Amino acid sequence: MKAGRKRKIALLVLLVLLSLAGQVEASDGMRGDRCVVGQDEYIVEDFYFFCRLLDVYGTVDGDLIGLAAEVTLHRGSKVSGDLWVGGGRLLVEGTVGDDMHFAGLTVIVTDTARFTDSRIDLVAAALNVELRADAVLPGDLLVYGYQARVAGTVGGDIDFGGEALIIEGVIVGRVDAEVGDARRGWWSEPFEVRTTLAGFAGIGCRTIAQVRSLYSIFAAMLKIIFEAVARF
Repeated sequence: MKAGRKRKIALLVLLVLLSLAGQVEASDGMRGDRCVVGQDEYIVEDFYFFCRLLDVYGTVDGDLIGLAAEVTLHRGSKVSGDLWVGGGRLLVEGTVGDDMHFAGLTVIVTDTARFTDSRIDLVAAALNVELRADAVLPGDLLVYGYQARVAGTVGGDIDFGGEALIIEGVIVGRVDAEVGDARRGWWSEPFEVRTTLAGFAGIGCRTIAQVRSLYSIFAAMLKIIFEAVARF
């Protein structure tokens, strides 16, 4: 994939998530400090959220759309549609039925994650992306930002633009990677991402007014990621 096309895809993800930020803020979706979809809950529609923390234990029969400092799809949870998530961290341990789109600091797919379609992709404009050991992503992995660690299996292709790409797993398709400094080879020195959006911003959200500050922080963070992506 050519660099120009990579930039267009990354820009599309960023712009869509930025536009969703306003839509989510104006929606009747779940808001607050800590939002929870309980184990026995079954939501039959697209689910919008605007929270500091979102924990999904139950089922969302539709898309999952919104912003949060941390989003966790716990083991046993299910989202039948797409993920459109912006924020600090997205942790996928449950079942997802369609493509995953993320813009923020870090997205992690674990070995307990399950995908109900053979062509589900992960598209991320992020500082860090991790596909952990024994995790299986059936489709393509498209990452633009800083680094990606692939210890599991990617059933499709990898398209990467960033500074560090570490492959320790299996890639069924091709790998197209562009790194920031070709003199350092195909991958450069990685780092461990520990900071979440909540920690970075020092947010201790107790009111809706405080939660709304996530929007401006998210917009500033996307600007930083965009500047990194624009180099490729």
